[in-house]
Amino acid sequence: FCFPLHAAARAPAARGVALGALAALGGLLVQCVADVQKFAVKRSYGPNALCNTGLWAFSRHPNYLGEIYFQCGLLLGGLCATHTGRAEPAGRPITFALLITFALMFKVIHN
Repeated sequence: FCFPLHAAARAPAARGVALGALAALGGLLVQCVADVQKFAVKRSYGPNALCNTGLWAFSRHPNYLGEIYFQCGLLLGGLCATHTGRAEPAGRPITFALLITFALMFKVIHN
């Protein structure tokens, strides 16, 4: 899962790599904020309490949505890095990592 970061780190600065990094950081921020909100509700009202405030008022699983945004940012940054010519080809491993993440997130959401 870290291979896209490796490919992007070896690439010269490019807008696509920077945009991917910003998307990944945004996704990580959404994921962290959602988890903090969920844990605060669970701590206050018990482990079976339903969290429906904050980001949870807009999405059923904002923490998983943040993870998906994070992985999409990695994909964008990694693929842009491979097109600069200075990073090793990373398209297949990056896409495979993203597909695994999607499969895991959708499986958890629909169980």
